[in-house]
Amino acid sequence: MESSYLTPSPELAAIGLPLSVTVMMLLHCLIGLLAAQIAHRRGADLGLWLVWGTIGGTVALITALRLSPRKT
Repeated sequence: MESSYLTPSPELAAIGLPLSVTVMMLLHCLIGLLAAQIAHRRGADLGLWLVWGTIGGTVALITALRLSPRKT
């Protein structure tokens, strides 16, 4: 039986990953973006933190919350 976007399936046809894995990856990246925003507001380099947040996810968020604000 062929997979179609009209049939209920736990897998995404385009990338072949289960829906739960896709949702977890999306949440991981969103947490990383939040970490980058927090770090940027505390005076850190946004570009570096976007990369670190996307890779690190929750660990990057915890690290960003522990940063002390820099004076400009």
